[in-house]
Amino acid sequence: VPGAVSAWERSLEVAAGLPGDGLPLPALLEEAVAQAENGYPVTLSKHAMAMAGLHELADLPGFAETFLVRGRVPRPGERLRLPALAESLRRLGREGLSAFYRAEKGKEPVARPWAVGSPLLPEDLAAFRAEVRAPLGKRLFGGKIFNSSAPTQGAASLMILALLERFALRVGFSAETWLDSAVLAHLTSEAVKQVFPVRDRYFADPAHMPRPDVPQPIFAAE
Repeated sequence: VPGAVSAWERSLEVAAGLPGDGLPLPALLEEAVAQAENGYPVTLSKHAMAMAGLHELADLPGFAETFLVRGRVPRPGERLRLPALAESLRRLGREGLSAFYRAEKGKEPVARPWAVGSPLLPEDLAAFRAEVRAPLGKRLFGGKIFNSSAPTQGAASLMILALLERFALRVGFSAETWLDSAVLAHLTSEAVKQVFPVRDRYFADPAHMPRPDVPQPIFAAE
């Protein structure tokens, strides 16, 4: 289930318990609505991905009118406007973020993945609720860095940083002398090669992750 909108909702619930007056939901979504309405310049990578996937996506209901311009993939630099997304965001501002997942007042949820053949069903969306979980923390480079736990990429990011720190300590470099050097790109690439197979093997829905989560020599949460 796509969880971002539920995460926004839980974040607002947490923020409501903090000092100060928060902005109303329509105001928080205002800039996103404007960007969807006015559009944005298509990047080279977005154009390339759309071209590569066009044969799989072109016949899906709603794809052509939403993501194509006059029946073709928009060119790099061309502005792509998403009025349907803008209207969905406006509806969430009016009815609340739960409208993304649950039918209210006889209306369908904003998200309808089953309409394009997804195995996700209305009851899957209705049962979903983002969880507030403790972050992972790791002492690195003289401080403590935090990131999200599985199923996000957070642990992988901390593992990559831990390998970079291990290299810096082994060769005697300080962070100031090598973090801005050209060698960082190569070191990061090599760290990613070590970490991503671990991520792919172990990271998943926390309810279904094996234990122990990650081999100790590579990473240990504190």
